[in-house]
Amino acid sequence: MLPCIGVRTEDIEEARRWVEEALATKGAEREHVDMWGQYFRFQLGDGEFNLVNNLDVYDHQPFSPPEFANWRLVVLGDDLPSVRSKIEALRARPDRFEVLAE
Repeated sequence: MLPCIGVRTEDIEEARRWVEEALATKGAEREHVDMWGQYFRFQLGDGEFNLVNNLDVYDHQPFSPPEFANWRLVVLGDDLPSVRSKIEALRARPDRFEVLAE
């Protein structure tokens, strides 16, 4: 399963700042219609995290596992060691993030 981390805010700009702080890297703003437009990509070596709205607008399904559909914003990661090692930085802030799937 791909890493999926819930973010404890409904404000994508606040979430971006939190992820940038935790990962010590800047997120690049992107646009994609499937992801409600705006999302942020965080490059981590050979992989990446993406901060997205948790709903695929075409499939009307969450990007997270179905049992976490109530999370408004999630961070999705590649299944690569460079990404998995950064999950701990987010896990260290349980006031801001919750690991939903690894």
